[in-house]
Amino acid sequence: MTTTYTMNCGRYDNVNSDYPQYNTSMTPSGSFSTSTVLANNLSNADIKSQVTSWSFNDGVITYDNTNSSLDSCQVSTVPWGPNALVINCCMGVTLNNNTGNFAMNSNSMGDSFFVNSMDSNGSTTMAQRWPTTFYPS
Repeated sequence: MTTTYTMNCGRYDNVNSDYPQYNTSMTPSGSFSTSTVLANNLSNADIKSQVTSWSFNDGVITYDNTNSSLDSCQVSTVPWGPNALVINCCMGVTLNNNTGNFAMNSNSMGDSFFVNSMDSNGSTTMAQRWPTTFYPS
């Protein structure tokens, strides 16, 4: 059974002034779907092969399975309940453009949703929100 996990978070807490397209009035949003319901009590489980689609909007760019690639997806879930709440999600998504210079990563509950710019010096955080949580629907 396909299950969608929707991100719940507020506006960006932190933005890098070198990237004026991001500001603290923006609220990132997004979700990912899996081919099966995630089990309870997962701990940093690699579920990349179960992810069937994703869509995240960082306030500027929408990343989804038609314009980006899923680099990784690891989750931890709560140990109780019929629908596992994702309490930690480390997901790397890279936009498929000519330069491949944008990446979106999200970590949940105690970590951050952040948007990075990839360049020759590595990675620079453009905007960040803490904390985020994914709820099953």
